[in-house]
Amino acid sequence: MVEKILSSEWIDNMDKDFLKSEEMSCLLKFLKERKEKGVKIYPKTGDVFKAFNRVSPEKIKAVLCLQDPYHKPGVADGLCMSCSYSPFAQPTLRHFLKEIEKTVKKENPLRGIDLSYLADQGVLLLNRTLTVEEGKPNSHLGKWDFFQAEIFKIVKQQKNPIVYMLLGKDALWFTRFIRQQDLLLTAAHPASAVYAGGTWSSQNIFNRCNEFLIENGIEPINW
Repeated sequence: MVEKILSSEWIDNMDKDFLKSEEMSCLLKFLKERKEKGVKIYPKTGDVFKAFNRVSPEKIKAVLCLQDPYHKPGVADGLCMSCSYSPFAQPTLRHFLKEIEKTVKKENPLRGIDLSYLADQGVLLLNRTLTVEEGKPNSHLGKWDFFQAEIFKIVKQQKNPIVYMLLGKDALWFTRFIRQQDLLLTAAHPASAVYAGGTWSSQNIFNRCNEFLIENGIEPINW
């Protein structure tokens, strides 16, 4: 199943037997059984690996990580925070975009509820957990960790330094993959704005990311 929906640019760099491993088989069996019991899982199957399909390993400039996909119907599209299937921005994304406008102070006509414009510039828009059950945030926490570990074996092989932008406690799990030449930037999850008077502090991660990329001869991201 994975071979049909995950780009060969990633599959070809995985350990030879990874997709046939017991861990992968158990995960696919778990997902299948949950669906057979009538549990709705997001995003839809074709979007589970969208973050990887939009960015090939050698083109990664930044890894932007959060918790898990949106758990409401018709929202999650496979890119963290992105909600291109929704008629409006979800609160997390709304705070994220508002902070970009506030700190970057540069217009981008592509900026909106579909974050594929960032993926197309080399931002790996990733949730720690790639799937979630309807109405149950973090319901698949830990289920995808072995898969992410395999993915980041590939990421760590890339020559260019990478910016890791980890938002929220769950995203800090990815710190184990950061190399000496990479840059770590952290901030609270944008949803924390609910408890902070409606504002989210990004710790200026967008400008700091671009400064690092420029210092290393890499084209900055048009946030």
